[in-house]
Amino acid sequence: MKIRDVVLTPVAFSDPPLLNAMGVHEPFALRGVVQLICEDGVVGLGESYGDLAFLDQVRKMLPELPGHDVFDLPALRRTVAQVLGEAVFADEHGLTGGFSVNKTIASVYCSRWLP
Repeated sequence: MKIRDVVLTPVAFSDPPLLNAMGVHEPFALRGVVQLICEDGVVGLGESYGDLAFLDQVRKMLPELPGHDVFDLPALRRTVAQVLGEAVFADEHGLTGGFSVNKTIASVYCSRWLP
């Protein structure tokens, strides 16, 4: 099943604080929703971080995905690694933990493969 098109939609939704001190996004949580549109009409959805620094990394991948087999996960991960190179996603809010090249690649790769 080949990827025909990819759509990235940034979203923000209300996320009021709950009774915890970790992971509070208030007043909004930001996400990037990725749609993979396959040649046979199947649409896969994924989501991940949605702040600008992360969305910029995902946007680098969008033109590279059409034509790939959606089930060839090793090839897709290699493509992500090649396109992102040594990029390190670093949030400005400090809510996503430590930073590394491997974490950036894993976050971009895992945000999209749910056919």
